[in-house]
Amino acid sequence: MEFEGMRYTNIRQTLYTFDLLQPETDYQFRVRAVGSKGVSPWKDLTMRTAANPLEFAMKGLTATCSVADQSGNGIHKLFDMDEKGEIWHTNWDQPNATPFTIDIDMHATTQLDRLQYIPRDNAGNGTLLQGTISLSRDGKVWTKPESFHWQQDNMPKEFKLQSADEEATRYIRIQVDKSAGGFGSGVELYVFRKPDAKPSMP
Repeated sequence: MEFEGMRYTNIRQTLYTFDLLQPETDYQFRVRAVGSKGVSPWKDLTMRTAANPLEFAMKGLTATCSVADQSGNGIHKLFDMDEKGEIWHTNWDQPNATPFTIDIDMHATTQLDRLQYIPRDNAGNGTLLQGTISLSRDGKVWTKPESFHWQQDNMPKEFKLQSADEEATRYIRIQVDKSAGGFGSGVELYVFRKPDAKPSMP
């Protein structure tokens, strides 16, 4: 394959991934087959990337957890928007951490749409299963906690966030009442604003 002036050879599988492409952008490729009997003619291809699935995800979030994190796997790992990096995990020596809370500060107020939790690949220790979620504008007055019940698998989990009276929200509190092994863990946690809502810095 040829892409942006670079030739890629010795590709023996039927799938090859190009990372770090921009969303909704056209890219040109040239492809040909190579075998023991020679090579095929070059084929020109134009591909367009899909929309950015994280376009409306809030950035710059910070959080605190009411129980200790494992060294090197702090709660900030849950909000770094890096699904290939280290995961968040509570302290390995505290298997009975539940119930515990995660308080999220978005450092801006906006109308929210949903929350998406990405469990660890094997859905093992720490996968969040049951609890409640509440919202606040000022960190003092909270909405009525709404329950979540998630299956213990590695599929993304979503929770619809309903801002009270459509008010802008800054803080999110997650109380975890049940988790795999009594720990807490996760790859990422995304908070999505409504597409037509603009964040406002307090």
